[in-house]
Amino acid sequence: MQTFFERTAYSRDANGFLDQYHRVDSDRFLLLIPKLDAVEAAETFIGEIKYLVQLELYPKLLFCDLFIGDTLKQLIKTELCSGEFGLVCAECNAYDWVAKLKQLGEERVFYKYMLVDRPMQTHTGELINLLHLNMTMPPLDAESNLALEWLRPFLEHLGPAFSMQMVAPGKVLEELFTKRGAGTLISLGYQFSLKTITQIESQRLIELLEKGFMRHLKPTYLAELKREKASVLLEKDYRGAIVIRHFEAFHYLDKVVVAPEYFGRGMGSLLLDELTDHLAKYSLEHPKLIWRARPDNPFLHRYAILVYDFAKRYPGCCGTLSDGHYVYHFIGLDHSERERAYKWMRDFPSSFSN
Repeated sequence: MQTFFERTAYSRDANGFLDQYHRVDSDRFLLLIPKLDAVEAAETFIGEIKYLVQLELYPKLLFCDLFIGDTLKQLIKTELCSGEFGLVCAECNAYDWVAKLKQLGEERVFYKYMLVDRPMQTHTGELINLLHLNMTMPPLDAESNLALEWLRPFLEHLGPAFSMQMVAPGKVLEELFTKRGAGTLISLGYQFSLKTITQIESQRLIELLEKGFMRHLKPTYLAELKREKASVLLEKDYRGAIVIRHFEAFHYLDKVVVAPEYFGRGMGSLLLDELTDHLAKYSLEHPKLIWRARPDNPFLHRYAILVYDFAKRYPGCCGTLSDGHYVYHFIGLDHSERERAYKWMRDFPSSFSN
């Protein structure tokens, strides 16, 4: 606990997550389902949840006979569901736990659902950070396949806007308060499509951008996108989008936006995964894509992965620069093109009016 506190408690990331969670109604912050088989794991879990309560975050606990024995369940209930902590607890039998989850989700949809268990792994033992059931999935090991049998009916019932996080005891705080996380986020997945600006409901896009960034766009922004014949990688129900502006020498990744109610649900990473699949469509030889991001941008780590992945395909044509104000990203540009693009981005005006 002390190690986690020293590493993250004073960081911008941890405080950002804390502010975000405090904006959620306290009774729908987090539903925790402990799957534990040892006293040591239970004690570690108890310590983590007590720390959440100290932060004025109050998860609800769901105990299922399928996942935890009576002795460990009683230990957790004594420590967390009575006395000074008094967290809300619910119980169900092994045969009706999916029905119980559905009932809880209908009564009060939680902001996060977390199963405290071993994260998902591939058949070769590699940790899986994101798993989307409606998309191509890697081969899983036997234990992960079994867990999906339990989780799939619940996720199908709640739909693509919701997800289940799987994280080991001792990693709950890391999953909640760090960008990289420490477990597996599982969802049904979303439907994305790449369209031109004239093929979408442009006013819905503007509303999404202004809500997602909590800033007003300049009145000329939409007209500029239409003039440039911009492309939009869009989630079907306008929950998230990537706006790409077309210029003579390159394409500019102008905005990555997620609707506020879907923050923390993996939408941003899904959009960037989908962008990777579509990038080849921007050029016959290779994409020429550039963008900039503030040093505190929440997608910065994911942007670095995107650049790294394409650097393996196009050696010498990808990279990043930083001048302290922005981090500049380049895909598919040689050094001479990169210098030109850097100067262009450095002087490119903001799309926002405030």
